[in-house]
Amino acid sequence: MPNNELLGYQGATGDFFDDLQERYGATLQGIHIDEKLMMLANIFYSHMIGGTAEDALSILDDGNDTPEHIVSILNGLEEFDPDCQFAFCAAVLAQVQESYRLHKQFTKQLTNAGVEDLLAEEVAGVIAAGGERTDEQIALVSQAWGQVVESNPQLANRIELIMTAE
Repeated sequence: MPNNELLGYQGATGDFFDDLQERYGATLQGIHIDEKLMMLANIFYSHMIGGTAEDALSILDDGNDTPEHIVSILNGLEEFDPDCQFAFCAAVLAQVQESYRLHKQFTKQLTNAGVEDLLAEEVAGVIAAGGERTDEQIALVSQAWGQVVESNPQLANRIELIMTAE
């Protein structure tokens, strides 16, 4: 049962936010960082032009490449007042900042554990980005995990927990 604090925002109440939390988790971890950035850009741009989410999408992305679940979220947010929309944006932005922090942290930890710089950077990006992962991304993370499981079992366990939790 949702706790009505999606992303830590206490005003996130009602069916719309409950559904988001059930589908994507309390921190929207089921949504990739790039999709979160697209939502933020769209919400801010729609306010800037005084239009709808659809208007902003038609300008920012031609409305063709945006995943349907993101379009659905953006359209659902339109029923809320600007204060609620901007509070949602602030909460999503905090998640994006956390993803970048995790990326830097994992890159450093993986490199310190003996993983090659390029692989560490790619794996840290996969781990921090959230959302659905491709088989190729999972293989990259597995390769790095195999390299750190002996040298840093604690880091290997953390990677495993993050990869299985999302």
